Amino acid sequence: MSNYDIFFLAFLQSTLIIVLFKIFTRYKIDNLQAIIVNYFVACLLGFALLNNFKKNSEIHEQLWFPFALIVGFFLMYAFIIFALSSQKAGISITAVSSKMSVIIPVSIGIYIYKDPFSILKGIGIILALTAFYFTFKKDKKSEINKKYIWLPVLLFIGTGTVLTPQMTGQNIQNILSIK
Repeated sequence: MSNYDIFFLAFLQSTLIIVLFKIFTRYKIDNLQAIIVNYFVACLLGFALLNNFKKNSEIHEQLWFPFALIVGFFLMYAFIIFALSSQKAGISITAVSSKMSVIIPVSIGIYIYKDPFSILKGIGIILALTAFYFTFKKDKKSEINKKYIWLPVLLFIGTGTVLTPQMTGQNIQNILSIK
């Protein structure tokens, strides 16, 4: 499978999930139940694809395992907010909110890893925040219900917060294994 195939599948999945959450309301599918079932299926698939039972039985002993549980717990809540936002606030605002949330871990990563801040990085972060803002400033015909505006904002903050340890988590094991 090429990188283009993987990119296409990731793009397709991230688009389909938003549409599926919107369809859940039509078919009266409970968000929490669907998310929990998804977690079990993903976990079983991950263990099956790992293809090494000895590794599977030792996973809970790994240094990163407690952090993975914590991130997984918060990720479940982010998915619940994701589902509610797509159902109540709309698909487009939810999609933009979840995708733009990547600027949170990028900004934190620049700070934590002392990555030199460049004008190009600053322009990228400002443009992402501007795009996020203008997504809320729609024309009057497709105005978002103000009652649910907090959902995409919470999704933006929540998803960005959950992505931070995932994007920087590879260094957690290095930090913990230093004696």
